[in-house]
Amino acid sequence: MGSHRESQGRAVVLRGRLLMSEPEKPTGPCPCCAEVLESLAGSGVPEHIHNGIARWVSHGIDAGDFVMSLMEDRLVESFARADAANTESMRSIVAWLWGHCPAPARGRGVDAWRERGGSVGRTTPCGLVR
Repeated sequence: MGSHRESQGRAVVLRGRLLMSEPEKPTGPCPCCAEVLESLAGSGVPEHIHNGIARWVSHGIDAGDFVMSLMEDRLVESFARADAANTESMRSIVAWLWGHCPAPARGRGVDAWRERGGSVGRTTPCGLVR
C-alpha cells in the first residue's frame, strides 16, 4: 500500500501529518529598506538602482559597480559606469546621497559600513536581501 503524500504550499503532509514546513520568506522589504526606498521615491534617482541603494544603506551589501563608485567618491568612474538614465540623473542621485545617505556609508567609511552590515546589519529579515 503506497503512502499518500501531498504538498500544501511550503508544507509537506504525509497521511495527514505535517512532516516539514519551510518558513515563509518575507515578501517585501524590511522596515529599514522601506524607509530608504520611501526617501528615494520621487527623488529623481532612477528606479532601477533603488533596491541596490536600499540594500547598501540598510545592510552594507554592495550595490553594483556604478552605485559603489558613487559611494566610494569616485566621480570619474561613476560617470564611466553610468548607463544613460543614471548619467541623465546624476544631479538627483548626488542630491539624494548628500541629503539622505548616512555619511559613514560614503567615502572613507565604505569598508567599515560594509563590515558592520550597514545601518541595521545583515541579520534583519529583508525581502530585498537574497
